[in-house]
Amino acid sequence: MNKRIFSIDEKCFIIYTGKSSADNKSFLRIGNSEFITKNIQSHIRHIVVPDASTVDAKLEKDNIKYMEKGKISYICNKKNQDILFKSLASVGVDTENLYHKDLSKELENINRIENKKHFFTIFYENKNLKLVFNEEIFFDLFSFMREKWDFKQEQQRLNDFVDLIDDLYNQNKNKDFLDTILDSKLPLEIDFEYSSIFLIQENHYFPLNIGMFNIERQNKSGDFKFNFNCSQRFLVGKEISIFLLEKEEKKIELAGILLDGEVIESEVLYKYTADFKLNENNNSLIILQFYKYLCDKAKSKL
Repeated sequence: MNKRIFSIDEKCFIIYTGKSSADNKSFLRIGNSEFITKNIQSHIRHIVVPDASTVDAKLEKDNIKYMEKGKISYICNKKNQDILFKSLASVGVDTENLYHKDLSKELENINRIENKKHFFTIFYENKNLKLVFNEEIFFDLFSFMREKWDFKQEQQRLNDFVDLIDDLYNQNKNKDFLDTILDSKLPLEIDFEYSSIFLIQENHYFPLNIGMFNIERQNKSGDFKFNFNCSQRFLVGKEISIFLLEKEEKKIELAGILLDGEVIESEVLYKYTADFKLNENNNSLIILQFYKYLCDKAKSKL
C-alpha cells in the first residue's frame, strides 16, 4: 500500500503529494469527514471532487473552516463546480473566495497523458478518479474504497506524518548560519534573487528549496556537510553535485560524495548526507553564501 495515502474515514482520503519536507503543506483531500482536525486542514492545498452530488455541504463547510483563506482550491470539472458551489453557498460559504482548477479533462486511457512525471488527476465518466505520480497510477478511488481500513490507525498515521514533516521543515528553515568566513568582499557576479540550486547524480536531478536541506560547516576552510531529504532515491557512496543556476544558466558546479542515507518514510521520504570540499574556484564559499541568503530570506518572512 502506498504510504502517501491515508484513508481516515469511510469516504475520505488524504494524500501527500509533496517531494520533500519543503512541501509540508502539499496534501490533497478526496471526500469529507468529521475527523479532519484544524491542523490537518491547514496542510491541505487541494480538494478533488469526482462527484459533487455526493458531497455533504455542511460537513464540507466544517472541513474548510481552518484552511488558508483565499487559497482553498477545488479540482473538478465545470459541471461539478457548479453543483458544489451552489450547495456550499446554500450553507453560508462565500464561494467568491474559493478557487476552481479544471486540471484534467475526462480521459479514457492513461496513455493519452504525454508528461507523467508529476501528479495528475484523471476523472472518468463513471465518477471514478485516479491519481498518477512518477508515470504510474498509484491511486484508484473505486479500488481503494473496496479495501478494508483501520480508520483510527490511519488518522494517527496521518497526524504522525504531518508532525514529522513539519519538524523537518522547521529544523531546516530555521537553521542558524552565523559564519565569519563568509567575506562580504568575495567577488560575486551572481544575482541570488534569480538563482536556484539543484542536486545532480548521474541522470537524476532534484531542485532544492529552503525547508528540505541544511548545511553544516566542517572547519575554517569551506568544507561542509550537506543534509537533505527528498522522495528521490540517490546512490550512497557515489559522487553527487550541486548546480547553482542563475536565470536557468549554470554558474556553479560543485562535486562531492554522498556519504549516507536513511529511510524516513518508506517510498515517500529519504534522508541523505553529502560531503563537499573547498576547491580552487571558491565554489563552496559561493554555495555557502547562497545558503545564507536563503536562510536570511526565510527568516525575514517570519
